[in-house]
Amino acid sequence: MALTLTIEMIIKQAIGQGALKNLPGEGKPIELKNLNPFETKEDRMINRLIAVAGELPIEIIILKEIEGLKQRLEECKSDSEKRILRSKLTELNWKYEIQREARLGFYNR
Repeated sequence: MALTLTIEMIIKQAIGQGALKNLPGEGKPIELKNLNPFETKEDRMINRLIAVAGELPIEIIILKEIEGLKQRLEECKSDSEKRILRSKLTELNWKYEIQREARLGFYNR
């Protein structure tokens, strides 16, 4: 609640100072292209902030690592290396599920 009030005060102050005038796209509707229909409003906002910062969500990073390990596993010929890769793959799948559950739990509280 206090954070919301602080943000509202900052926005009102910026409006009063004219800092939000003549911005690109002012008065025009926001283009909502490339929307994921399964993404919540909160996820969309967080993912947008992360993208603006030039980062990727941790879940995406983990999924990329999982895909890379799967590819390496397909190409692998050594049984000992396959065991190691399967172990790493299992660990990354657990990490992904933990991150996913944490995110969903955050929004459902």
